[in-house]
Amino acid sequence: EVSNFDLQKLFLSMGLNNVPAGLLATGQASCSGVIQPNPTASCRVQTDIENFWVKTALKGGLNILKLKQVQLVGETKFTKEGLTYKTDIQIGSSKGTSAGTVDFKNGFDIRYETNGLNFNDVESLADLSIKGNLKIRGTTSGDTTGGIISANISMHNSEIEDFRLGHFDSVIEYKKKHLKFGDLLGVVGKSAVSGFLNFNFSDSTLEGNLSSALLNGEDVLQILNNDFLP
Repeated sequence: EVSNFDLQKLFLSMGLNNVPAGLLATGQASCSGVIQPNPTASCRVQTDIENFWVKTALKGGLNILKLKQVQLVGETKFTKEGLTYKTDIQIGSSKGTSAGTVDFKNGFDIRYETNGLNFNDVESLADLSIKGNLKIRGTTSGDTTGGIISANISMHNSEIEDFRLGHFDSVIEYKKKHLKFGDLLGVVGKSAVSGFLNFNFSDSTLEGNLSSALLNGEDVLQILNNDFLP
């Protein structure tokens, strides 16, 4: 049984003072392994996680991903160099799967997939205001210098920073303080739009290029929302 596990404290105990990720965990594990010559352990785990976060930098960095509550049921293997895992994951009412590796010296590489993530269950994604239901398949990776996101997404009833975008598909990438929604294909009411959006967090700007072969005026008003209208 594990109680009050703090990932940041583990990193600090290993002399890793700048890894921009953390979590608090309690749970149960059934493990077997060897101590010599190379310590290894394989475990079946059931874990409750609070305050999971991955940031661009440990101090003052952007929240790449922040979750209040996560439940994991899966398997993990530990060595003195790091760990690998594969698990079912539940975030609030949303379910999915995740697998990945954590190298204590070189960083992490996490893969995840869900057919239905409600953003009400996500505390922060790149510190943006996002609403809607998300289907996603992607990766998050990083090291002591920062992290990146790369994913294919499909969103329904979506709203990003007060722009109502309805249904859209996109390839998203976060890297070096830029979050880009590329290859964006969206449908709002009777209108279809395509293009890209690029959020630059270093200077708090938004760049975009959207075009439409079929654009309805009422749908434009819906996209802009009342916050952008006189």
